[in-house]
Amino acid sequence: MKSLTLVLALSLSALFTLGCDDAADPSTDGPAARTLTAAVCEKQAACCPGDTETVSECETSLELVVGLLFTLEGIDVSESALDACVARYAAMDCETVAAYGGKPPVLTLCADVFTGTLPTGSACGGGDFASALMGDYQCASDVCKDGTCVALAGDGEACEIGGCTEGLTCFQGTCTPALKLNDDCSANSLLCVAPLDCFSSDGGTTFLCQQPTALSVGEECASGTSCEFGCFCPVGSEGCAAGLCGNVSRCAQ
Repeated sequence: MKSLTLVLALSLSALFTLGCDDAADPSTDGPAARTLTAAVCEKQAACCPGDTETVSECETSLELVVGLLFTLEGIDVSESALDACVARYAAMDCETVAAYGGKPPVLTLCADVFTGTLPTGSACGGGDFASALMGDYQCASDVCKDGTCVALAGDGEACEIGGCTEGLTCFQGTCTPALKLNDDCSANSLLCVAPLDCFSSDGGTTFLCQQPTALSVGEECASGTSCEFGCFCPVGSEGCAAGLCGNVSRCAQ
């Protein structure tokens, strides 16, 4: 469920950027939240000088979302992982920042900072929209459904995205055993566990789950390869391109 929550939370963050409620008080989120948001916003300002959002506006809007992860019940914060994440932002080059449209997402790049501890059956989420989006992060199972932490589904049980026990993947609404390295994936290429992909090693007769060879920007996209983090292979393109879905043109190169 977290993967869906990430998308919603990031959309919420974008909404706050356009207009914030004066009643909200990000100062209650604590210094840890401000440290993390400052790292994101300072990097955005350095790489995207033409952005209409000031550093202060960026920090205020981002803290309204990120701050909840430091204050909601059941969420443990790893200080060492937090320090490492801040360091990753500081070392990030502008090409990577551009790949995220100028604002690299905290909930994607720093997910290891937050660990849920609430057991199955515990109340999660909250009465307001923002808190409800963070419910998955409170649960030890990473799944908050209808305000309650629920157990991960087992083999053959109904599931939603990210809702299966270890070793299983949610495929067409049912938890199914995931395929590992060198497993035959001829029948279903989608069951290879990430980061493995299904490739043919003999010209198309047998397909196995394999570790793809990473490509850099400009290298040719081919079977058995995948682009480095922050790059992608566009349909019809001869090589990896920088950027995911962001507006690269507004950022310094």
